[in-house]
Amino acid sequence: GRTTRCLDLPLQHVPGLILVHTLYPSSTKLAAHKMLVTSCCREIEIKLLRGLIAKTHTFLQRGHATQPAAGTDGTERVLTVAVVGLPNAGKSTLVNRLIGTKISGVSSKRNTTIHPQLGCFTVGSSQVLLYDTPGLVERHVQGNPLERLRSAWATAAMADQLLFIVDAERQFRLREQGVLKLAHQLATGPPDTLLKDWQQPPTSLFLNKQDKLPDNTRAIAVQQVRQQLCRITQFDQVFEGAAMLGQGVDQLKRYLVSKVC
Repeated sequence: GRTTRCLDLPLQHVPGLILVHTLYPSSTKLAAHKMLVTSCCREIEIKLLRGLIAKTHTFLQRGHATQPAAGTDGTERVLTVAVVGLPNAGKSTLVNRLIGTKISGVSSKRNTTIHPQLGCFTVGSSQVLLYDTPGLVERHVQGNPLERLRSAWATAAMADQLLFIVDAERQFRLREQGVLKLAHQLATGPPDTLLKDWQQPPTSLFLNKQDKLPDNTRAIAVQQVRQQLCRITQFDQVFEGAAMLGQGVDQLKRYLVSKVC
């Protein structure tokens, strides 16, 4: 398809804007995509980026379609989703669970997801494209934290839907200000130095790692975290589960498929 042909070309012959425009022709999202590609190119050497593209090409060739799924009338039915959250909240695990194939690094060490990675799953005529964003942090990060933040917010801006994942156990126990700040930024937008003219896409909340909460306090703890975040920003849907165990993943998957246009 169009994406595969682009990936077959030498990197120097694939301008970032053309590559991204081929993936997503919508002119309203080109600025975010251009920032995303520029950030990646600044942060790693050309040979490493070429290797990343090669790995993505191999992944797509294994049966993960690059062409949008078509409905009975031949129209494209695709939903793009950006998964956002603090480091070690379980974003990579959730993406891997949804897709059924490991494409994102999973580790107890923070910031194992360095660059946005694309995966997809198809149900019938509906296809969902998932972007796993780098950890949205501002310090204690390998490399250039500003470029990583820009890359993450650019990924979020270009998506049709946002999926905000929160470690419910940690948030209940520590009431992390970083989570509250990120929830506020989803509603109002990041600083202009990261991304201008932010418009929040429809957003869902996944309260993860609830299995780590004691049985006798789990329901109360999850409810408190839910209320805490819903007071800050609006969520179209709230899910509760444990990505590592697959809990709540099927419900989330059905919801995302229902949002495919």
